[in-house]
Amino acid sequence: DLDIVYGDSDSLRDLYRYLNEFLISEYAEGRKVICVIDEAQAMPPELLEQVRLLTNLETHTEKLMTVILVGQPELQQTLARYDLRQLNQRITARYHLRNLSLGEVREYVSFRLVRAGRPDDSSASSRDRLFTDGALRRLWQASGGVPRMINSLADRALLGAYAREKTRVTTALIKGAEKEILPPKNSADIAPAAGRSNRGIATLFRPGAVLLLLLVLVIAGGVFFTLSDKSLTGAGIRQLAAHYLHTEPENPVTVLSTEAFGQPLEQCAQLSGTDYRCLWVDWPLNQLYVGDYLQLIQVRDFNGNNRWQREKPQAPDKYNGQALIFWQPPQGFDADHLIKPGERSTVVGWVRQKLGGSWDHDWQVIGPAGDGQAADADFYDPLLANKVEQFQRANGLLADRILGPQTLYYLQQAGG
Repeated sequence: DLDIVYGDSDSLRDLYRYLNEFLISEYAEGRKVICVIDEAQAMPPELLEQVRLLTNLETHTEKLMTVILVGQPELQQTLARYDLRQLNQRITARYHLRNLSLGEVREYVSFRLVRAGRPDDSSASSRDRLFTDGALRRLWQASGGVPRMINSLADRALLGAYAREKTRVTTALIKGAEKEILPPKNSADIAPAAGRSNRGIATLFRPGAVLLLLLVLVIAGGVFFTLSDKSLTGAGIRQLAAHYLHTEPENPVTVLSTEAFGQPLEQCAQLSGTDYRCLWVDWPLNQLYVGDYLQLIQVRDFNGNNRWQREKPQAPDKYNGQALIFWQPPQGFDADHLIKPGERSTVVGWVRQKLGGSWDHDWQVIGPAGDGQAADADFYDPLLANKVEQFQRANGLLADRILGPQTLYYLQQAGG
């Protein structure tokens, strides 16, 4: 966004140097650089730590760049983590936008209607306004003063008024919108079907019926498990339901580490004692799910919130372009340094073996003095670079000949 020129294989240290030089030049010209990060609550802790490092770019008297984090209330919980305390301590100003009051909801709805092309009727009498006073009060109560929810409920209520050929949005229309958009608050909100009694619903949710329902759901999902006599009690059923109907924790590292090692970890740095590394990627959905590694992808639910899940979403547009893979990189690979042709690395020998690009017996390496030399298996030569490019093209990857995480990840899945 700042039009700073850099190479794809430049290290993180190089990128910080380029950015620092740019910021100093802007500072010398009297210009201020501000970085605004929206939906910051969706950023993993490791990425937020990189944001903290941006605040180290400074002169002797002031910072070279201002960073503004904008996000949902979950952002406060994330910043309260112990491993992000240094970032939390560097925040010099905070502002929390509270939910709208009843009066502000009235003004907000009026403003939205004017923006949509309706004449301003805020000064008109209550009987001439599009939304009745009762409808606005119900809208405020149902939405809790959250603008996004106000938009959804008001939009659905307007659609209901149009379908019923009504000229005004009433309380009844807002309640109808609630039933279509909001989940029921409790079992009393679920009306029994016509001709049936509540007894049928109560029978359905008896412990034995719940257990049978869970068994059907689990077996249908291809999962086999055993139940002890103790698990057949009411407490056991609740525990079973909580296990299979739970919501994934927000920290994807904890989810994957629990599944991989049986031990919940909070951050990727704690993987240092294992062969695994966190691989945060923004690959397209069709470039994921190609291997056996544990991975989570981030998707948007029906309410527009981000959550992590293991399964490939049936609706690809729900995937928001972020995934975490517990990856075992080839030995000797440094994620901060991409390997390009002409360089040496122990990873090159592994790539050569995977692609069958070893030196042919008919080839001989001649040194500068004209003497024969042994081939360097760690040298990324042009012949191997051609094979890498062919492999990248065949797998729909960027054919840049650079040995980075994605190319190596795909090579691991390729046959020997």
